[in-house]
Amino acid sequence: MSSAVKLLHCLEESPDVTYMVLTDDVGVKSGLCVTTNKGRPTKLPSKLTKEFDAEQIRKNLHLREDQSLLLAICWISDEEHRLAEMFPEFFFMDVTSQTNNEKRPLFLVAGKDSHGKPFTAARIFLPSEQKWVFRWIFQCCLPTLFGESVTKRNRVCITDGDNHCYDALKEAAGQNGPW
Repeated sequence: MSSAVKLLHCLEESPDVTYMVLTDDVGVKSGLCVTTNKGRPTKLPSKLTKEFDAEQIRKNLHLREDQSLLLAICWISDEEHRLAEMFPEFFFMDVTSQTNNEKRPLFLVAGKDSHGKPFTAARIFLPSEQKWVFRWIFQCCLPTLFGESVTKRNRVCITDGDNHCYDALKEAAGQNGPW
């Protein structure tokens, strides 16, 4: 059993967790599909589907035509959502690398409560650190999981200045989007 399957199984068994999965599914025109476990609908911006090259990724990974591929997974517990809802003004965002068995980048969103105590607001395993991935995070993933009440009240997002992350966040904020 792959680590992705194990993680999905764990999340499915946790009723207090909301998660979103980005997959490259067989038979879907763009290749990209988003599913959530709590029925919060989402739609991919067309710009993302244009940037995503499913054929090249499948070729690089030597996948068969009948195989689906888990690209990214984001999850947030009900308690983390409650904290993000209570303290949405400041988020700290960064990618950690080489910290898991698959060496996949892990994007973390953290906040601080009124006592200065930090909390993790969301975790996202990424397929890469390309700009389209960060666009998915800021235009689709986080707005869906946090909801508009959190994203509209956010005032500051601090990142390490990675160009792809920063540009995607700036783009999402500049489009009168959720940020």
